[in-house]
Amino acid sequence: MADTRFRHAIEACIRETFLRGEYRQPFEKRQLRLCAGGRFEFDAVSQDGSVAATISTASARVRDSRRIAVGSINKIRSDMLFLMLCEARTKLVVLTEADMMDFWTAERGRGRVPRQIDFKLAPLPKTMRTELDTKKAEASYEIERRPTKRLHRSRSARR
Repeated sequence: MADTRFRHAIEACIRETFLRGEYRQPFEKRQLRLCAGGRFEFDAVSQDGSVAATISTASARVRDSRRIAVGSINKIRSDMLFLMLCEARTKLVVLTEADMMDFWTAERGRGRVPRQIDFKLAPLPKTMRTELDTKKAEASYEIERRPTKRLHRSRSARR
């Protein structure tokens, strides 16, 4: 099971340094009411509630591959839905990976991203960047060596 404590530390760093510097006010992780009636916890909400953000440390591509990281992309699409449902004036997706920023810039150019959503690329401190890259490599190795289950019997076994 993945240890997410480090990703929470990255979120806190982005709230306390990057977002606070960009918007000149404190940010915290908190729930906002959605126009559909429910509530959703955003990774960062400004003190005055005018800015709501989700934060992603995911890459756009599967490690050492040209394949798109579909799960990561779909998670951000899901986050965008909740951003669209909140009443904050500024709706942000904050990314730590340049390839993910490139992906969403291209999607925006294709008209596949709501105009109300802004994207920001947040730089990480060097030590945090190095540790994030190491943890991603470890997680990738863990997935690669995991045995896969056969969901269906082979054709020869069905006969």
